[in-house]
Amino acid sequence: MAISVNTVLTSAYKAIYSHAAPLGYTDEDSLALMVAPLSACAEVTALYEKGVIDAITAIPAALHSLGCSSSEIANALKRRADSEKEESTKKELSLIHI
Repeated sequence: MAISVNTVLTSAYKAIYSHAAPLGYTDEDSLALMVAPLSACAEVTALYEKGVIDAITAIPAALHSLGCSSSEIANALKRRADSEKEESTKKELSLIHI
């Protein structure tokens, strides 16, 4: 449903501001509806703590409910992956030294 709303919002924006060139819009411009209830964050936390969902699922859901942008969410997922890789490397090195 959100994708449909985004399409309608973008179409309306472009129709309204089509005459405003060159300060109007570009083909890459779009409007996106970004809403999520803050209570979803608590629900995501509960699901993660009970092991129902993993961190890769929980991070985007929790950050979205807090209003983070897609780039902030992508950066958080990258930091998580980097952290897991570092922990894995440390674990492998500690096994070598045993």
